Amino acid sequence: MKRYISEVFILFVFIFVMALPESAWGAGKTYVPVLMYHNIIDGAIKPSEAGVTVNYERFMEQMEYLKLAGYNTISVDDYIGFMEGNKPLPPNPIMITFDDGYESNYKYAYPILKKLGMRAVINVIVSETKGEPNYHYWDPTHLTWEEMKEISDSGVIDIESHTYDLHYYASNGKKKIPAASGQIEINGKLESFDEYTTRVKNDFKKSKDMIEKNVGKRVKVLSYPYGVGNSTTKKLAREVGYEAMFTIKEGVMRQGDDIMSGKRIKVKGTETGFDIVRNIYRAAGVKGNVPFYDLEKHWASNDIMEMMLKGYMKGYPDKTFRPDSPVTRAEMATMVSSVFGLKPDGKALPFNDVMKNAWYYVPVSSCYADGIIGFYGNSFGPDIKATREEVVSVLSPFIKSGQSADLSIYKDTDEISPFAVHAMEKAVAAGIIKGKGEGRLSPKDDVTRAELAVMIERVLNQQSYDNRQSLWE
Repeated sequence: MKRYISEVFILFVFIFVMALPESAWGAGKTYVPVLMYHNIIDGAIKPSEAGVTVNYERFMEQMEYLKLAGYNTISVDDYIGFMEGNKPLPPNPIMITFDDGYESNYKYAYPILKKLGMRAVINVIVSETKGEPNYHYWDPTHLTWEEMKEISDSGVIDIESHTYDLHYYASNGKKKIPAASGQIEINGKLESFDEYTTRVKNDFKKSKDMIEKNVGKRVKVLSYPYGVGNSTTKKLAREVGYEAMFTIKEGVMRQGDDIMSGKRIKVKGTETGFDIVRNIYRAAGVKGNVPFYDLEKHWASNDIMEMMLKGYMKGYPDKTFRPDSPVTRAEMATMVSSVFGLKPDGKALPFNDVMKNAWYYVPVSSCYADGIIGFYGNSFGPDIKATREEVVSVLSPFIKSGQSADLSIYKDTDEISPFAVHAMEKAVAAGIIKGKGEGRLSPKDDVTRAELAVMIERVLNQQSYDNRQSLWE
């Protein structure tokens, strides 16, 4: 029996696979939300660090949700071109930025972004780079030139500036201020305005020059340390060749906004992808629900999103997924044939209710050719809702485990149809299907979109499944 996962994701048709709209949700004048991150860690985050640190798994979930929500990450050139009014952007544009240049951006963010086909910008504090003459260690570890070069060459991440060595506070004789924001005391003496502008301009230029020398690409963006700048710093940045600057002021960017005072949206370690998009909507003045809001607290959310990322499921044009809607037999056959790459063999179908011009004819033919829907006899019933025992029977050939569970512990085993008994024993043993409470398997219950996604995802997650590794991880 031919069983494999198709290398090309075949998207289904009709109601079960209605495509998301091309235009941005929240219609209106195009805007660019710019997200601001700092550090990523693999482990628990201290409450005091949640404002600047995101857990690795949380970051992955955030990026996956943004991808599913239809956002398209853009580059520095895309952003500048759009702000200057001469470059169109893809639907739902978004820019992802990291400040400081921590090595965790290379270790965690880079692989996730690369896998998802997304891109980002890292604004590095150049003096924190190992090997620099003025290098002073600042925990956590920062990127090396080799790492910056690698991720820049990949096209996934743009390396930009967070100054050479202005990421600190200093006294102006009255209070402590960010070192780039005004005149400060040096060796106990307040510098003159000319000394201030010379110090800042030299730093801006040195940072730009060093990145360009070691990374090999022109630097166009500078992110203010602590987000604080002024008209003088904007002028100095322009003079040394920067074309855009970012602050930490909350908001989104539109054409006509000051590109040298770019607004961003800070991402916290406690936030989900849904939270991020809600923050974007709030900043942009967009009303309405965020994409797939009906999955946010759903028990099957993670499995559904995995299936969507793989291209096997899609949502509806109204931004919902409808996880608890029942699945028809035609939809079940369409999804299974797509996921497992089944193909028709050209033979006539025995079903008197599956016409050749039907949208589900090919997937039903594919499932029949693979021998997994023969139990339907002469009538397939394409519009009838699929049951738990039917789905288990269709998936049974793809379950690698040869073990069989004792179903006598369930109260309703006598309700299982004869054709599905062995498949149910096999599926229960492999953990593909579980009881629904009160000691029942409920074999005749309708299968929802969420349940079908979870069962298929569990089959794909089998360690022994032949093509699992090449498919996604």
